[in-house]
Amino acid sequence: MRVQADNILIKPMPWPEQKHGSILLPDNNKARQLLGRGEIIAVGAGGYTQAGVQLPPDMKPGEYVYYLKRSCVPVIIDEWEMDLVPEREILMTLTAEEIGREKEKHNATD
Repeated sequence: MRVQADNILIKPMPWPEQKHGSILLPDNNKARQLLGRGEIIAVGAGGYTQAGVQLPPDMKPGEYVYYLKRSCVPVIIDEWEMDLVPEREILMTLTAEEIGREKEKHNATD
């Protein structure tokens, strides 16, 4: 499998119930329909400028992201539901370490 151009394959993750670090997540269905979060599984080679210069992607597999769902294409690979998202729809990138710290904080508040 190879992701093309500036597309990114993301394995969606469920939303936390309260907040993610200092980011207060919206707690309504409309916001959750517009925003997604997940782990990057594969990244395309990047897009091109109008002059034909290739722009390498800013993200890499294993990072976690928040993204807009408006342009994502749901795909199923080996029975896993994933989203194929253009790079321009990525809002924020978090490392695995940041996600781990947030999971620890969330578990401590339960």
